[in-house]
This record gives sequence, structure tokens and C-alpha cells, in this order.
Amino acid sequence: MSARLPFDLYAQGRTVDAELGQGEECRSSRTPMRPRQRIDGELYAYVDPPGFARVFEEGPARLTVTVRDGRRTIRVFESDVDLAYNYPNGRDCDGDTWLAGRVELA
Repeated sequence: MSARLPFDLYAQGRTVDAELGQGEECRSSRTPMRPRQRIDGELYAYVDPPGFARVFEEGPARLTVTVRDGRRTIRVFESDVDLAYNYPNGRDCDGDTWLAGRVELA
């Protein structure tokens, strides 16, 4: 599960709280915001919360991302995201345990 964020929100030391919900299941994670290279000519920051891929089912989910600078909230994003099976190491190696989703937040 990864989310692209506008690059102008990137600042060293900022963190991102990501909460993913699907039906009755909900998980949250705090991770550092990381810069990313140019994608289609645009600069993006991104967040890739650990552990979400093994919790949820394939299908729609709701993502809430809160960008923080210390205790101060900089911006909150909410978006629907479609989760789908992904096999980064091949299906024989990964089985059915990896779900992935990607969303661009603006």
C-alpha cells in the first residue's frame, strides 16, 4: 500500500499517520515521509505503511493520511483505494498473502 503525496509537503523529519479501513477491519501506522524521484515529470513524496498488505482483503478500502510536523497537523487526506493481489516475487513464492494498492493524494 503506497500513497503519493504532493512534493511540496515533504520536509525532513515530518511523519505520516496512515489509517486503512475495510469493513470492520482497521489498521494504522506512523512512518517517516520519504522523498521520491520524478514520476511522469512531477516530484512526489510518499508513504508506504508496513504490514497493511497482509491484513486486508482484495477490494475497496478507505485510506486516511495525516501529515505531521512534530505534534502539528499539516494536512489530512482521505481517499478510496482498491486493493489487489500482488506477487513481487512471483505467485509460487508469495502465495496469496500480498495485497497492494496505490493512491495519489492531492
